[in-house]
Amino acid sequence: MEHSGILAGLILAAFLPRGSFFKITVTEYEDQVFVSCNTSIVHLEGTAEEWFAENKILKLGKGILDPRGLYECTGTENLAKEVSTVQVYYRMCQNCVELDSATVAGVIITDLIATLLLALGVYCFAGHETGRLSGVFLTSPATGLHCCCLPWLLR
Repeated sequence: MEHSGILAGLILAAFLPRGSFFKITVTEYEDQVFVSCNTSIVHLEGTAEEWFAENKILKLGKGILDPRGLYECTGTENLAKEVSTVQVYYRMCQNCVELDSATVAGVIITDLIATLLLALGVYCFAGHETGRLSGVFLTSPATGLHCCCLPWLLR
């Protein structure tokens, strides 16, 4: 019984992994993006600028312009019915900042310095305002109550 399971697994392993006859690659050279195929490429939809090498290489344009599209690699002669398709969605981050360890450390240190300077400013400003009253402090001899009167009330 065990041998029949192994035999079924070998049969499936032999017939299922059917590879593609085509080699489709998307490459970036300098600032341009290219789609290449070992046979011919058919442009189905999307970006296409210029063809090279007898329709085997297609220039999609600059990478910063986000080229995208659907491209098909068609078979020749005995593989005429075979087709392989690739979808290209090329997205460049134009407003990104690279966060390496030095950048993160710089942001943290700058944040700490700014916080300490703000705390020092608040401490210095609040430290000079001690013990000062804004009005005249009066005591009533009859009741013994203290009354805080503003100077403009005494006139």
